[in-house]
Amino acid sequence: MTIKDSKSIYDIIQLKNGNLVSCSYYDKKMNSYKINENNNYKLISQVDDGSDNQPRQIQEIENGEI
Repeated sequence: MTIKDSKSIYDIIQLKNGNLVSCSYYDKKMNSYKINENNNYKLISQVDDGSDNQPRQIQEIENGEI
């Protein structure tokens, strides 16, 4: 599967609920994707991390937060 919604994905993880979350160092965004049955994906949310932040790694903690 190829994710094309982001300028460059720096890190990507699969959450316990099956969704993917990616962070992009260059465009400073975190994206959440739902994987469909036919191995396509849908962008379900996007967070702009701001001009001073450059996300490099994602972790899901025990209470389901990222």
